[in-house]
Amino acid sequence: MIENAKPGDTVTLTSDITSSGNCIVIDKDGITFDCQGHTISDSDSGTGIQVSGDNVNVKNCGVKKFEYGINVNGSNSLLENNTAKDNSIIGIRLIDSSNHTLTGNLVEDNFLFGVLVYNVTNSSFTNNTVTGSLEAGISIADSKNNTLKNNTVSGNKVRGISLRNSTGNAIDNNNISHNQIDGIGLQENSSGNKIRNNTMRFNGNQNINPLDKSSEDNEIEYQYEISGRISQFKEAFTQLLEIPVLSTVFSNERINFYVNEKPEGYIVIRNSQIVDFGEDELSDQSMNVHITEEAIDKIAKGETTVEEALKDGEIRYEGA
Repeated sequence: MIENAKPGDTVTLTSDITSSGNCIVIDKDGITFDCQGHTISDSDSGTGIQVSGDNVNVKNCGVKKFEYGINVNGSNSLLENNTAKDNSIIGIRLIDSSNHTLTGNLVEDNFLFGVLVYNVTNSSFTNNTVTGSLEAGISIADSKNNTLKNNTVSGNKVRGISLRNSTGNAIDNNNISHNQIDGIGLQENSSGNKIRNNTMRFNGNQNINPLDKSSEDNEIEYQYEISGRISQFKEAFTQLLEIPVLSTVFSNERINFYVNEKPEGYIVIRNSQIVDFGEDELSDQSMNVHITEEAIDKIAKGETTVEEALKDGEIRYEGA
């Protein structure tokens, strides 16, 4: 179907495809490939959609269980409303090219990176959702003058967004949350970037982390961050769940917590693992935990432990 297309043509997929190895190869310029909601799948080999032509539009495609879901090394591409899921290396990769637009894509549960951008310039990433990657949700390397705006980047095992040797990029108005190490990591000469007005919540180590001195010179404006009390309480409960007896006591609970008797937020534990927490007060909690302000500050500073605070009566808990 692609081999007979001419610039300006639209090629449509009319049913799902199961392939082995590379499936769709678009090496011509000016082609639109519309899957119309259908899915291309494999068993962890090859590339689902390979784009080497310029001015190519790929839209409405589901691509799963390849090594690379969508791989682009042509320029001026438009990727819109695609789902790249369960690919064994990368969901979407852009390499050695420029002037791309990625919008409205769902990139989830890809093994290494959700979106990898390598040696790419002047491209726009808007309204995408990237989650569940083993490394970074969006990894930008050796790239400049790209814009990331209004994306949701969450639940990735290391960082939400990683910049390496990249400059002149704008990261604006994104929701970057629940990433296990950092929200945004900058390293190896990643200076001169603008990071503004992002919502940064529940990232494990730091919301924005310059990992070396060569990456400290960035323009960082207001970021909405989760309150310090919730972060401190999460850290305290992480310690608590490392105590075998208490890990059993708190194995499956929905907890409201109070500091000096004032509600400060909630935490949800399932199978002795923290699965959710936030600023609200649960209406269906199974337990209330009270802690003094002095105790939570001392735990955060390493001046006492959760176990000691329990023994001293500075932490107490009760069934709801």
